[in-house]
Amino acid sequence: RMCANRVLEWEWGKLRIDGREYKDAKVWHDGQGEGSEEWDWRVDGTRHGSGVTQSAVEELVRRRPDHLIVTRGVDLKLMVPETLVESIAKRGIRCHVLQTEAAVALMNTMMKDGKRVAGVFHSTC
Repeated sequence: RMCANRVLEWEWGKLRIDGREYKDAKVWHDGQGEGSEEWDWRVDGTRHGSGVTQSAVEELVRRRPDHLIVTRGVDLKLMVPETLVESIAKRGIRCHVLQTEAAVALMNTMMKDGKRVAGVFHSTC
């Protein structure tokens, strides 16, 4: 059972959810459960210029959410390649590419509404 009272909070350089604090985070709220973890760009090769990588979202995509939120950062410095959005869509998942504050707001609305949603969130630029 998923908690409809989960809230993702953001401030510059920090994301908070589930009693944990992250710089960048992966968050999921789906039919398989809910959780969060640090999003470590060094592991998946994400860079501001080249953008979010497929491996950054693959674990979340495998959870088969209906929606996947991908943040571009607060100042939209993080690129999201069109090929990534297309590969997510081909798997039947609606991809939302948003600025951080808008992404956090959408995640919170979707969690409250009990939607199957996951996302990667960048807390700075």
